[in-house]
Amino acid sequence: GADAINATQIDETTAYAWSGLHTYSGGRIPSIRSVTGTTSLTNADCGRPITVTAGIDTQTITLPEASTVIGCVFQITYIGANAGALVDISPLDSDADGIIGSCELVASIVSISGTADADIGLTKASGLIGDHITLTVISASQFAVSDCEGIWANN
Repeated sequence: GADAINATQIDETTAYAWSGLHTYSGGRIPSIRSVTGTTSLTNADCGRPITVTAGIDTQTITLPEASTVIGCVFQITYIGANAGALVDISPLDSDADGIIGSCELVASIVSISGTADADIGLTKASGLIGDHITLTVISASQFAVSDCEGIWANN
């Protein structure tokens, strides 16, 4: 028979699989990164919840070079006061990375162009606590909007 594994034997770096319906892959949920001003994200932020406060107003969150983080997911959530900040997200300006996709609103769809080095932002006037955007790196030069809530558009 197989050796039994108890919870105290599971570390955070090894993947384990059990037969049947349940699978566990090692690792714990990373801590939340709180952003209050101009910030450059890195590969260490991949999969990490990122919260943004009103202190970010008119400042920029710069994404890492897409080719170094293919497959990564960045979820950015606004937690400041309603209508408290323009949240600006920028691909790294030294290359040709772009953000592409769309956010569906109640009555319309806002398309994000994918233009190289074009910023996107959560509009200040309509920004609400909990508005968020999830960006998935799909190629060496492209971030794709995989989920969003709120009015995010090209700046």
